[in-house]
This record gives sequence, structure tokens and C-alpha cells, in this order.
Amino acid sequence: MAAIVAIVGRPNVGKSTLFNRLVGKRQAIEADESGTTRDPVTSFVESEKVDYLLVDTGGLEFDEAEGDIEEDTQTQARIATNEADVILFCVNTQEEITRNDELAAQFLRQVEEGKPVFLVGTKADDGRTELDYPEIFTLGIHEESLHFVSSTQGRGVKELKAKLEQYLYKEGYGKRFKRDEDDVSPPRVAFFGRPNAGKSSMINCLLKKKACIVSDREGTTRDTKDVEFVLHEKKYILVDTAGVRRKSRVDDPIEKFSVMRSFKAIAEADIVIYLLDAEGGVNAIDQKLIGELKILKTGVIIAVNKWDLREQGEESQKRFYHYLSRKVPYMPWVPVLFTSSKTKKNLLKFFPIIDDIMKQRSQKISTGELNAFLQEVVSLHPPAGLKNKQPRLKYMTQVGVNPPHFKIMGSKLDFLHWSYQRYLEHRMRDAFGFDGTGIVLEYKNGSSNPYDEGGAKNWRAVNKGKFKKENL
Repeated sequence: MAAIVAIVGRPNVGKSTLFNRLVGKRQAIEADESGTTRDPVTSFVESEKVDYLLVDTGGLEFDEAEGDIEEDTQTQARIATNEADVILFCVNTQEEITRNDELAAQFLRQVEEGKPVFLVGTKADDGRTELDYPEIFTLGIHEESLHFVSSTQGRGVKELKAKLEQYLYKEGYGKRFKRDEDDVSPPRVAFFGRPNAGKSSMINCLLKKKACIVSDREGTTRDTKDVEFVLHEKKYILVDTAGVRRKSRVDDPIEKFSVMRSFKAIAEADIVIYLLDAEGGVNAIDQKLIGELKILKTGVIIAVNKWDLREQGEESQKRFYHYLSRKVPYMPWVPVLFTSSKTKKNLLKFFPIIDDIMKQRSQKISTGELNAFLQEVVSLHPPAGLKNKQPRLKYMTQVGVNPPHFKIMGSKLDFLHWSYQRYLEHRMRDAFGFDGTGIVLEYKNGSSNPYDEGGAKNWRAVNKGKFKKENL
């Protein structure tokens, strides 16, 4: 289970800079001007043992807000604080403790008894510690949670991140999409998409009861909801999520954090059913959200819903499928169903596909087969490099399942062109399947192949796939 970690504090204390350091890229806007962050910015952070949804909030102030935007910002910060599993409370060590700092600390102590708060002294660019800034102890936050960091220089951030991840792991949080090999719990299937695509209606239709609120009004679903579904004595957990739409159209701060919970829900799902509105087609938000699923490496099914409102027939479906292939060309491995909650069209067809995707996600491939495959594709198409560097792929092994995770060792892999990485994933799917699920290909510079014992090549992968031995 992934955690939610919120960065809070008054405006201009370095929250966004710390966020970008923890994420490892510049995603939140940084500026000297107070109040730059208006909407919450979120990103998943991955580590060896735990993943978490990191949230950068607007500045937390307790003076009277000036205008609707400032009031919404404050509401969002308070909601984020209540929703978070862990709080990073930032205080600017270049300035004296302010009344807003004191009130924020008091608010955090009252949020929820026992909720962990990491007190972070930011902008410690001159190497200062608690000995140089003892007034930080007046805030009443536990001394053992104190960390001094310089986000601009990177000082202390690594240690803070390690302490945070160690705490999360100790408290039972884990990988965002990781299912243990011996885990036989029912598959978690999340219904995801834009508002009013029919997610709640579809779940109600499957359950034959009104388990989820349904309305023509966008944004009816505010929270995620888990319900159990049984078909042919097999159990599934269906997860209804809040619809996601363009930020500029979201005025309600509560809805913005419903979206945060939706992203957490899909990160913890085995399979995501992405609902498209058959009448509305595929827009930029759909493309972005489906792209997020590719990054998350979940199982994915695309449901073209409300198909009863479109022209019927096989030719109409073929035309829409070709249209979808042009709009989402980066995920050709995703199965597509044309559905209707009103007529119950194809709804039960989800579950054989779900069962098959779960098998694909737990598939194991021997090291011999993988190395025969790697020899084959490299011989057919040697890797392209960057900056006149020639990468070498030496060997390959599987290191995990759910999703399938492969490690490829070699040399100069930092210069391996992105197009070759895409090519290798496509050939993996040709040879071994993995229909409906994301896969992880990890590239690492290393020594020679420890699995190479000499002798004849193992050609099982070649015979299993679409490649020909005689082409080598």
C-alpha cells in the first residue's frame, strides 16, 4: 500500500524546492514570490522498498484570506494535511519564527493524534543546525523528527528521504503496484477516467444494486469506494474513483483532493479499466491519463462506454478502434471493449480478460530464454546510442512479477537511445505476450554475463516468438 506524504508550511519557506528534490525533477514551480503554488502538485516517488504520493501544497496561513483564490488555497492545504499519512512541516531557518509558523504547528498537533510530523528546517544553505537555530524547538514538534536541509544545494535531503522511507516501511507501507508472488487476494480493479464517463453506473450495473452514487452532474463521486464482486465463485474488488478533469475547470478544492485519492487508488490497483465516453471521443485529458497508466505499469483495459448511443455494428467498432489507435499509439497492447451500462453490453467480458492479465502479470521467464531472446534481437538490430557512444547489452534476467520486472545488464547503457528501449519492449511483447499489462525494463551497467556457461545457444525464446533463427 502506498502512502500520501504532504509538504506543508507557510508561504515561501521552500516547500516546492524540497518537493522537486524529493521527486528528482523540476515539477513544482519555484519562485521567490510568496504564494506561487496555488493548486496541489502531486507526484509518485519510488524507492527500493516503498512508494508514496508526494503532495506539494499551497502556503498554510491563518490570517484572514484575501480573495477566493487564497481561501481555496488554504482549504486545499488543510484537506491535504488531514488526508496525508505523513506530514513534512517546513520552517524557513533564514527567518525568525512567525505567528503563522506557531499556529501551523498548533494546527498540526490537533489534526490527528499520533499522525507523524517531520519538522524540516529549510534554506539551511550555510550549513546551520539546531545549534544555530534553537528557536525551532518552541514549535512543540518532537525533537527526533527534526531535519535541516538545503534543497537548493541538496544538503540533508538524502538523509531526510531515507528517514522518511524507513519510517513508511516500518509502518507497513510498501510498493505502489507490488503484489507478492504468494498473494492470493482478489484482484483490485479500479474504474478510472473523466467525470461522467459512467464509472459508478457500470459498477452498479455489475452489482445489480446502487452501491455508488450516480448523477448526470459532473464530479458526483468525491471519494474512492471498494466493493466486492463475485462471478463464477471468483472474487474481485471493484474500486470506484472520482473523475479527473482539466485543472482550470475544477473550482472546488475538495474535488482537487478527490483526484489525489483517485491517483492513489489506481497506483494500488492490479488492473485499471479506463472508461472513454463513446460520444465525446478521446481528448487531451484522456491521452494524459492513459499515459499515466503506462508509467504506473498497471494492467489496463480500455472500455469505450455508452456505445448504445453510437452507430451499431462491427464496422463502426472497427472505425473507432482505428481512431483510438491513432490517439493512443503508445499502448497497442491494451485490450479494448465496447460497453454500455444501460444495455449491459459486454460488461461480463471484462472478467476473462482480467483473469488473463493477472496471469500475464505473474508470468515468469527463465534466464536462458531471456538471454536467447536478447542475443536474437541484438543480432537483428544492434542498439543505437547517443553522443557517439555504443551501448552493449550483455545479459538479461527477471527480478520480479506483478508487474513483470526485467533487469538488463551491459555497458554504456546511459547512452542507450529511447527508441531502442521502445523497440526492445515491443519485441519482448512479441516473444512472450504480456497483453494488457505494463512491464518494467531496468537498464544497469555491469560486468559480463554470470549466467553464460558456454556451449550452444538456448533457442526456446526464438521458437516461441516471431523471430527466425535463420535471420541471424
